[in-house]
Amino acid sequence: MFKLFLIISILSLSSFSKEIKTVDFSGDIDLVLGDFSKLNLEKVCDISYPAVYKFWKEKPIFNESDIAICKDLVEEYFHSLGFYKAIVTYEIKEDKANFNIKRNEQIKISSILIEDEYKDIIELKKGNGFKASEFTNSKKHIYKYLNENGYPKAEVDAKAYVDIDEYKVDIEYKVTKNNIQYFGDVNIQNNANVDSKFLEKNIEFKKGEKYNSNLIDKTYENLYNFGIYKYIAIEPNIDTKEDIIPVNVRLVQGDYREITYGIGYDTDTKVKVKAQYKNENFLGDLKSLTIGTKINSNGFEVYNNIYNPYFINDTISLNNDISYEDKDYSSYSQKKIEEKISFSKDFFGLSHTAGFLAQHSTIESELEEYKSGSYLLNSVFYETILDERDDILNPKNGYYYSPN
Repeated sequence: MFKLFLIISILSLSSFSKEIKTVDFSGDIDLVLGDFSKLNLEKVCDISYPAVYKFWKEKPIFNESDIAICKDLVEEYFHSLGFYKAIVTYEIKEDKANFNIKRNEQIKISSILIEDEYKDIIELKKGNGFKASEFTNSKKHIYKYLNENGYPKAEVDAKAYVDIDEYKVDIEYKVTKNNIQYFGDVNIQNNANVDSKFLEKNIEFKKGEKYNSNLIDKTYENLYNFGIYKYIAIEPNIDTKEDIIPVNVRLVQGDYREITYGIGYDTDTKVKVKAQYKNENFLGDLKSLTIGTKINSNGFEVYNNIYNPYFINDTISLNNDISYEDKDYSSYSQKKIEEKISFSKDFFGLSHTAGFLAQHSTIESELEEYKSGSYLLNSVFYETILDERDDILNPKNGYYYSPN
């Protein structure tokens, strides 16, 4: 009977607990952006409100227990940023909870014990404010440096001694390199119709070379750019007792054929229709085939592209574009066939492309300056490219130069 009474009492009290509909932050916070912005503090407490245009979604409702948990989370967050003396208080009035924050002084780094080889790698400096995330990243930067220079089996022992009484942080790094490592055998598992010699050409590291994680990253990028694999794994085995690291490369073919189509409208050409078929591994060995058409009120265009990255001696690529269009404009009509064929090869650190363009047009015109007749255009072209960007899609360092 007593247990039943106790359960009923708890349920009754919870049913009368105060509903809190708004949580706000004031005091030492950033207005818009920064570690202490209102948006960041809401994320710390896992608070999210629906966007204004999503008016049908209900706004979250909190209780006093949620607010107490939020206070603890905010305090932990401030500690991670080095504000161990921060004061976080809150007040609940009606259906609103308001947090008042006083940051106070950030704890500073008093000393850093580290070998000269790694001083410029870490971002932490003596006298700067201490952040746990920067300390964690400093270890990652040291490991990255070691992996790039032949020491994947190195050990990094990093400690941050936080003294709240003297309000300082002393940091210590101990790096044990162990022996320099070298690439061993490369085992490739591939289920796509691609000859192993073409895969090996795109593996940047060779057996016997000094280990460098950058070469593994570059190899992954090369294989990803093939566009035919749904799964790519490059797995160096660093658990060997010897100073040789074998590497397993696992490749699983994905859907390399696609059909796309679309319908649109604009005021010039009215309704537009586009359809395209693309095969990224046509007949194997990374040859690609694209066939498509574009149709609008002026007429139509059909196009075809064939690309063979290993056309001659596995070092010269072929790219062939053929298109035909039949367009009827208000003052003239045109039928045009065009072919553009080019060969490319990399040498002396540059990408070289040479090719030939042939175009034949038949025009029926009512304009004096654009006379009717058949026109034949032939031309040759050459271009060279120097591309030293660290990433083709999202470059942060390097340069790109084409003198055309």
